[in-house]
Amino acid sequence: MDLYFDKLLAEKYHSNSQKARVITEAWAEQNMFCPRCNCNHISHSKNNLPVRDFYCPECNSEYELKSSHTKFGFKVNDGAYATFINRLNENNNPDFLFLYYSKETLKIHDLILVPKYFIIADLIEKRRPLRPTARRAGLV
Repeated sequence: MDLYFDKLLAEKYHSNSQKARVITEAWAEQNMFCPRCNCNHISHSKNNLPVRDFYCPECNSEYELKSSHTKFGFKVNDGAYATFINRLNENNNPDFLFLYYSKETLKIHDLILVPKYFIIADLIEKRRPLRPTARRAGLV
């Protein structure tokens, strides 16, 4: 298993969050196996599916990848609250992969799997609304 990201994949992007998404998702697709059935790879889901980045082509397990260049704390930011809660309430909610890496060396330090049954709606906190002057004000 290669523990380094391919930085060339991010060259055409300007946003740091886009760069991180591209290189971490590419790494997972090329290096991850399914922890549920040991299939030797997981596949990237279609873009913009709510709370689902990858799936196993053999057992259909689903995974959501959360990546950070800083250590994970007690909270992990995510997208829209209602979408996340709706997804958790489905029968096939995903397992979570938390990937911590070095921004300087582009090397993975930790990859933690949190099974789906540990992520429950009671743990999810709603974010405060953006200030009216925020660039993305009004978005959910």
